[in-house]
Amino acid sequence: MLYNVSMTIKTMRIKGNSIMLPRELQKAWRGVDVMMRSSGDSILIKKMPASFWDTRDALKPYRGKTAQRDIKNAILWARKQRK
Repeated sequence: MLYNVSMTIKTMRIKGNSIMLPRELQKAWRGVDVMMRSSGDSILIKKMPASFWDTRDALKPYRGKTAQRDIKNAILWARKQRK
């Protein structure tokens, strides 16, 4: 499903550890899982794709059975593939 939501810039305040989305975005983002990343004076909020959760669930049986060394090597390999 595609949403036609134009870029919205608003000044808002964080109250009680909550950030209110502009009304235009509330419908499109209702019930969506998000990832938040902060860097300096910026916050990036990104929708999590459904495939992320499918992959996470498929890997659950292997949780705790993978050595940290193997994880580090896999990350290094994946980063080299992107270049």
